[in-house]
Amino acid sequence: MEKDREAVRRQLAELDPARTERLNQIIDGIRRRQDAAPQAYAVKFDRYRDKALVARSQLVVDLTPGLAPVERVLSELGYEPQSVVRTCDGLVRDGSTKVFVSRGRRLTEQLMTDCETLWERGIRASMNPIVPLGYTLKGEDFPVPTTVAVTPPTSGPAGAPVRVAIIDTGITPEVRTDQWLGSVVRTAQNVDFLDVLPFPGDSRLDWFSGHGTFVTGIVQQIAPGVETVVYRFTSADGLGTEKDVAETILRAAQEAAADGVRLIINLSMGVPAIAGVPPIALASAVQQLAADPNVLLVAAAGNDGTDEPMYPAAFDGVIGVGALTAGYEPAPFSNHGKDYLDCSTVGVGIVSTFVAGLMPPEAGSTIADYTFPNDSWAVWSGTSFSTPQICAAIAARCRADANLSPRDAFTELVQGEPELQGYGYVVHDLLPGTPA
Repeated sequence: MEKDREAVRRQLAELDPARTERLNQIIDGIRRRQDAAPQAYAVKFDRYRDKALVARSQLVVDLTPGLAPVERVLSELGYEPQSVVRTCDGLVRDGSTKVFVSRGRRLTEQLMTDCETLWERGIRASMNPIVPLGYTLKGEDFPVPTTVAVTPPTSGPAGAPVRVAIIDTGITPEVRTDQWLGSVVRTAQNVDFLDVLPFPGDSRLDWFSGHGTFVTGIVQQIAPGVETVVYRFTSADGLGTEKDVAETILRAAQEAAADGVRLIINLSMGVPAIAGVPPIALASAVQQLAADPNVLLVAAAGNDGTDEPMYPAAFDGVIGVGALTAGYEPAPFSNHGKDYLDCSTVGVGIVSTFVAGLMPPEAGSTIADYTFPNDSWAVWSGTSFSTPQICAAIAARCRADANLSPRDAFTELVQGEPELQGYGYVVHDLLPGTPA
């Protein structure tokens, strides 16, 4: 337990918003690594004013004025429609937004100038932000192996149909022998890449490998009988764009509707508005699902320790989730805001399932190497890990009551819970976390 406490103390130190030097080194290293990576695994990106990370030379454009006039204007500015669709199954489900790519590389300031030109001509456009790298990558906040024993799940009696969709880095390909994660279906489209971009001379996990597996284990600890479907929207190093996320959200909703199940979508990710413009494709996806009582989106608040809204958590209709310590005090890294968060729960020192492999993933780390064995468990911190607890608690209530909508289940969950200014309802008695 003391080793876990030490790990949590280090994670909290790394999550300090003032500690940016190492984070900047890591982001710049990942950018160089992506530039050299095979196209199948790469998401090339640039930094916009140090904070936002955006897909290189790309704009997301609202097609409300109609495709033909928008394409004509974009062509005049030197852009073409994106030819390679980076969705998890290659199908575009949102025709109301489109990605355009410049014919030659453009720096972010030029992209912003082009956006302003488009705004003046009545066309909404923004750079295509990277999700979740900029706001879940947290310096050397690595997960750490733990020996904490977690009792294998028991599903109990059959319940009403309900599904949790986890949109993340995918699920481990490992078939564990400890009865955890066994019910999660693996496909070529949802398995975590883990280690496709090794450093020369080693065999380390890629950046953010295991994030989706960790989130999935949280859901199954709280709601073991609930169907869990994992979607991978990222490429190697945990990189994807807001357009990738939006398309995957709509895929998850369409598949749940076809199967006739209520759906709670876990989004352990977040991006800020760029130049005051919230992410356009994500906004479109959220709006398309807003009237569906059988779908609820639950999203992480972000880990900047500020009141800056992160999206999709800050969109109307989405449940925004912050992080608390094991003692139910505000986690120092958690974003917060009166009109931004709906609820919070413990997000410091959470224990969950992880992947096998060598950590840490970045050469030059100040932390000694350690290895995750098969059937591994880890301790980790962040709003990413508060969010799936809320999803699972909502899903468990829906499973117990076939007539309960996910939104009404959330209302039940927070009924009687105290409120904490800036953090919404304080939800107790889910996962305990680790005291620092």
